This record gives sequence, structure tokens and C-alpha cells, in this order.
Amino acid sequence: MSCPILRRALAAHNGANISRLNAFGGLAKKAPLLATFFLIIGLASIGLPGTNGFVGEFLILLGAFKAHWEYAAVAVTGVIFGAAYFLWYYERSMFGPLVEGVQGLADLNGREIVIALSLTIMIFWIGIYPAPFLNMMNGSVQAIVDRLDRGAVVAEAVSVNEAGQTGLATVPPSRHERRQALGVTAYDVTLPSKD
Repeated sequence: MSCPILRRALAAHNGANISRLNAFGGLAKKAPLLATFFLIIGLASIGLPGTNGFVGEFLILLGAFKAHWEYAAVAVTGVIFGAAYFLWYYERSMFGPLVEGVQGLADLNGREIVIALSLTIMIFWIGIYPAPFLNMMNGSVQAIVDRLDRGAVVAEAVSVNEAGQTGLATVPPSRHERRQALGVTAYDVTLPSKD
């Protein structure tokens, strides 16, 4: 996703509609700050450990492996191909000989540097210490998980009844209901600290 965004951003920055990869060779020589920040954002998008992308990809793939490892294995190949594509694109657009289309390109100005630094700080903050963000989402994510768990139990009960089983299938209480009965709220759950 970062590569098409770079192409569009450079086209808007140059005032031209450039849609070919070979129109961007040598950008690191002309705009080293742009190349640096694009590398940081691109590595975060492919899930480099220590960045926000890694936290997201890890949690998604962990859940996918627990649910259906076959689908997760396919997803891992997508992550690998995505990383290879980004690195291929970055090498061709930032390094090599300087092409004519980027001769007049200026590096980032002060406002763009502030924006890029803000994004970089958030990328590494979420990647190194995601606990505050995960705790913030914990309640709503737990409610979704409980709703999905309850739906799976109801669907299983219906399929048991349709299969000709006698007796009434009861729906057990959700995790959230069990926690409420014990007096534990979703916000009482915290992630382990780095102490």
C-alpha cells in the first residue's frame, strides 16, 4: 500500500501525473529525508519488529493460527510477498541513477518534517510499547469476541437440534457474563509490564 501512496504523493508534489516506477529512480540522492521517512513507514507497513505494523500483524496472525492455521499459512505468504514487493519498489525508486523526472524535486519542508516525525514517533511507540493502545481497545474487542462466541454456541446448538438430538440445548453464559458475575470488568485486565 505504501508504494502506490508514494507514487501519488510524488505526483502531487511534482504537479505531474507520474504512474511509472522508472520515473522515480535516484530519489534518495535528491530527497534524503523523504527517502528515510518513506523507508521507516514502509518497514512499518510490512511488519518489521519494533514498529506498529508488527504488533498488528502478529496479533492478527496469532488469532488466525488459533482459529484456522491453513488460512493463516496463506496469510503469511502474503506478508512475505508484500515485504518483497516493498523492498523491490524501494530499491528501484530511491536508489540508482537520478532520472530527469525528479531533478526539480525538493526535499521535505519544515511542516512535512514535523508530520513525518510525528508519524515516526507513533510508529515506534506503538511498536515498542503497545500496552496503552491495547488496553484502550480491550473492552470493545472483548465485547465482539463474546458476541462471536455466543453466536458460535447458538449455531452449534441449532445444528445439534436439527440433527435430531433430543433435549433442549442451552447457551452457556459468555465470558463477559462470567466476568461480571465474578465482579471483574474488562478494564481490570492489563497486559504484563516490561518490568
